[in-house]
Amino acid sequence: MVYRGETFRQLDSKLRDIPKFEEVPLKRFRHKRAFHLYGTLCEITLVQERDGPFTLFWGDVPFRWDDPLLHGALIEVEREPISIVSASNLRRYRDLHKDTQPYRWRDPQALERYE
Repeated sequence: MVYRGETFRQLDSKLRDIPKFEEVPLKRFRHKRAFHLYGTLCEITLVQERDGPFTLFWGDVPFRWDDPLLHGALIEVEREPISIVSASNLRRYRDLHKDTQPYRWRDPQALERYE
């Protein structure tokens, strides 16, 4: 999933209000949040939108998404409309994933502290 915003500040406060919310602390990064919801691991990537959609992996590794970020049509999941990332963005992310320095997932210094 992606979250469009400058920071996770608002999302973090809303997530904490969800009953049975279980954040995954070892996946709390500047660009990402992860949590368990009803037994499913969910991950959200922060997408900022100055001069087109981008993510700063680790806060310092820029990744430019194709514009438009999302697929044009909404889909329904259990009668709820949701947006999905465009196919070109999914391909681009998969093709360039190694450029985002994924070895840093294991670096404790990369974790973001709770506010």
